[in-house]
Amino acid sequence: MKVIYTDSGRQALEAFKVHQAKELEKAICSRKYVFGDETVEITASDVKELSEMQGLPVFLARKWIAVQSVLWLYIIIGLLISLFGIYFQEISMIYRNNPVQLILIIFGLVFSILSYILLIRIQARQQKQERIERYEDVANSAEIAGLVRTNSNLFFLNPPFEFLEEALVKATERNFPLFAVIYDNDHPKKSKLTYSLGYFMEYQITKKLVDEYFVVALMPVSQIGVRKLVPDDDPLENCRLVVMQPDGQVIYSEGVYANPDEGLKRVRSIIAKRETQ
Repeated sequence: MKVIYTDSGRQALEAFKVHQAKELEKAICSRKYVFGDETVEITASDVKELSEMQGLPVFLARKWIAVQSVLWLYIIIGLLISLFGIYFQEISMIYRNNPVQLILIIFGLVFSILSYILLIRIQARQQKQERIERYEDVANSAEIAGLVRTNSNLFFLNPPFEFLEEALVKATERNFPLFAVIYDNDHPKKSKLTYSLGYFMEYQITKKLVDEYFVVALMPVSQIGVRKLVPDDDPLENCRLVVMQPDGQVIYSEGVYANPDEGLKRVRSIIAKRETQ
């Protein structure tokens, strides 16, 4: 079976790797650190040993719900068999005198067992969804934390500027418009930055055009001077793209579309509009 990752899928995977690496470092350091040490050396055997220790609970967690369901089913069946043995004479009498009553009892027990199994499955799905949501939060936080501080940028070919003033200075030097993506750092999903901007910038041609024709900035709305670029009626549930001239004149402002075709279309439209001016 061949596995193919989309750009957004690779982004989430890289964020997950960063988070796992940090957790691994914390665990190893907590075991090896001695008071007074300035550095902690992590060897291949340390990584292998701890990864094997962490892998076992993950494997067991995946199987535990199914095992738990089967064990509870066995317990219920065992109790029913025991009760059948204890009240065998009474059950035989009911069968001889009133078989309909026995059928109702059996149907009631079967219905209860099936309902309990269904309840366990629903709880398992809820727990799975909670794990997915926790991972998305972790992945999103990991992306934002490292997004503008490393060269392995997830959305652009080169790291974006973090501060509006620095980005405008660079835009003035190159006489390029500023391609600014604004998000709410206090939002649980960072204004859906990973999802919306990830899809908007998914195509490689979109990344190349943005890198070639714009100065790029990725900034939280809490930064000085950025709030005024966001309309008052926009709560930033979704991140916002603002394109502006080096002198600060806004030429485009809209929520980021989570669609690679629309992303490419809008970038080309902005470039064409500026070239005709």
